[in-house]
Amino acid sequence: NGYSYYALALLMFVYVMNFLDRQIIYILFPAIKTDMQFSDLQLSLLGTSAFAIFYTFLGIPFGRMADKGSRTKLIAFGLLVWSLFSGLTGFATGFWSIFACRVMVGVGEATLGPAAISLLSDYFPPNKRATVTSIYSMGIAIGAGLAAIVGGIVFGLGWRNAFYIVGFPGVIFALLVFFL
Repeated sequence: NGYSYYALALLMFVYVMNFLDRQIIYILFPAIKTDMQFSDLQLSLLGTSAFAIFYTFLGIPFGRMADKGSRTKLIAFGLLVWSLFSGLTGFATGFWSIFACRVMVGVGEATLGPAAISLLSDYFPPNKRATVTSIYSMGIAIGAGLAAIVGGIVFGLGWRNAFYIVGFPGVIFALLVFFL
């Protein structure tokens, strides 16, 4: 029904935001490096370790939580966390504050994958799930592509503003997901 497609569209858009938040830092690295006087090692730690370790390892416990509890609340909570900390990156004063924000972006984003696929399987019958999963997964390419476009557009506004623009609007979408 129509509501199932609304849920699919909303979750795909959230996935787009997920990858946009995840990738935008790479577009902004030159400005961050210049402004904060970071070394290449510090940038690589922000791009990999801060995010990837927590994102990777928390996927399993969040998957278990999705199996046992409310997937919409889990996704909404994760979206709220990653959006707030993505936006808060713009207020960072040094390496460790950006690192902490990126860790929390990874923690928040780790909620989406397992919970969204499971939730979508409730909205659609088995004969449509492969197509639905494909549509949902388009968020990866769209989000990564938008990161380059949005990053290029907002780069001129300063790297801090880019994080405000990309991060904070996710709070509104967290409310929409909460009420799915």
